Amino acid sequence: MKKILSIMFYLLVTANLFSQIKIDKVEEDGSRIIISNNSNIYTGWTNAAAINLSYLLTASGLENYQITLCLNEGKMQFEKGRKLLLKFKDNTMMELVNCERIGPADYQYQVTNIGTNYYTFPKFNVSEEELHKIINGEVVKIRIENDIEFFDRDIKKNKFSNGLKKAFDAINSRKTVKNDVYEGF
Repeated sequence: MKKILSIMFYLLVTANLFSQIKIDKVEEDGSRIIISNNSNIYTGWTNAAAINLSYLLTASGLENYQITLCLNEGKMQFEKGRKLLLKFKDNTMMELVNCERIGPADYQYQVTNIGTNYYTFPKFNVSEEELHKIINGEVVKIRIENDIEFFDRDIKKNKFSNGLKKAFDAINSRKTVKNDVYEGF
């Protein structure tokens, strides 16, 4: 009975981790991309943001992580190199750099009965060491720099770090699963 319960617990945890994944694709050359689902980090009356984590494996075996912000803050543009500052509870800071240009047509929009939401998606490369610092710390504030201004947002209930931890755990659980076009066919 004890063994059955532990198997059921393992399956439940594994199923929960796998449900955190939005995309998992292996190419014929061995490269792979795994992208987690979005995790909300703040919500205001006229603004909101979520994060997700991507894992990229090149054909040559190099691994890379990338944090993507999903910002519902209006039509924003980001040149490559714009900053995302993270402030931790212990007052230390980390700086991440936007790695992709976002121009005037690079946003998505959604029309609702209240108005129109405009979403932009700046991306920030992050090392595994930096990722562990974020996950094991507590991000309490972020500063987002776009082409016109920068603005601060308070992060409550450790949502930034917890969201990335959940995504990182889910991605790590998928790394050992073969997921190319032939798998399960």
